[in-house]
Amino acid sequence: MKPAEELFRLGDDRTELRNLAGDPAQAEQLAAMRRAFDAELARMKQNAMPGRAYEVFPALFARDVPWERKAPLLTRLPSPTAAGEGEGGAKKKNRKDR
Repeated sequence: MKPAEELFRLGDDRTELRNLAGDPAQAEQLAAMRRAFDAELARMKQNAMPGRAYEVFPALFARDVPWERKAPLLTRLPSPTAAGEGEGGAKKKNRKDR
């Protein structure tokens, strides 16, 4: 999987057709966005709730972790349907429980 960055100027390009991530004129803005992303990722890592597989998300989202290290982490994610949970993670009630 090839990593990709996207940067759009939505005021001028509402349909996000022109990716400015490779534009040297946007290097400062891209660097600022990277810093903000990295700071949020660090906060997520520090506050991840143990025991619910949340601790794998910082590694999955990290820009500097290669795919080869990310792929095995996907098997650690819980499947919502495996636990009888539906959309949004809430357990479904049986008809007789209502």
